[in-house]
Amino acid sequence: MNQLVGRLGRLSLVVMLGALSAYLTVRPELGDEDTFERSGPITRVAQHGPAEVEDVAWTLKSLRVYTRLVNEDKEEIDLKKPEGSVIVVAIVGGKTTERTKIDDGFNCEMNLADDRGNVWEESDDTYGFALPTFCGDDKIRAVKRGGPFTVGKIFVVPPDAVPHLTGLLIPPKDVTSAEDRVLLTP
Repeated sequence: MNQLVGRLGRLSLVVMLGALSAYLTVRPELGDEDTFERSGPITRVAQHGPAEVEDVAWTLKSLRVYTRLVNEDKEEIDLKKPEGSVIVVAIVGGKTTERTKIDDGFNCEMNLADDRGNVWEESDDTYGFALPTFCGDDKIRAVKRGGPFTVGKIFVVPPDAVPHLTGLLIPPKDVTSAEDRVLLTP
C-alpha cells in the first residue's frame, strides 16, 4: 500500500511538472493577443480630419451604407459578402507631404471600427469601383508631392453594426508597430 501511494505521488509530480513546462512554453503565445490589443491603442481622434498619419494628411469626406455597388456601366460590382450584410463606403481624401514615398506607392490601408470593439478590414474584391481603393494605383502614383487625391475604402459589415460605427482606424489594427493611430470620425 505504501509503495502504491509513493508511486502515485511520483506520477502526480511528473504530470504536474510536465503541465508546468508545457504552460511555460506556450505562455508567450497565449499572451500575444492581449499584448496585440494593448500595443495598438488609438492615440488621437480627429473629426473629419485632416489628420496626418505616416506622412499623409487624411480627411474623411463621407461614410455611407449601401446594399449593393455598381460600376460606371451600372453593372453590379461582385463583392464577396454574406447574405444580409451591407456595404460601407468611406470616401477619403489625402494630401501627400514632402516626406511621402509616392514612387513606390504608399500604405493607405484602414480599418472600419465600431463602439463595441469590432474592426473590419477593407474588401479586396472592389474591381470596377469608380475611385482607386489602394494607394499603389496608377492614379495615386501620378499625384505630385503635396497634391491631393481621393480613395474609396469599401467594407462589408453586418447591418446591426451600422448604428455603432465610429470611423476609420489609420493605420489598421494589424500594424502593431504604429506609434500613432488615429480614429478618423465622420
